[in-house]
Amino acid sequence: MFRLTADLIWKSPHFFNPVGDRELDLR
Repeated sequence: MFRLTADLIWKSPHFFNPVGDRELDLR
């Protein structure tokens, strides 16, 4: 179960990356 979650986070970085990028752009 934990392995699946880790895989999802590892394979779906574009889910969190855009948020951080937008926050940096807003600044």
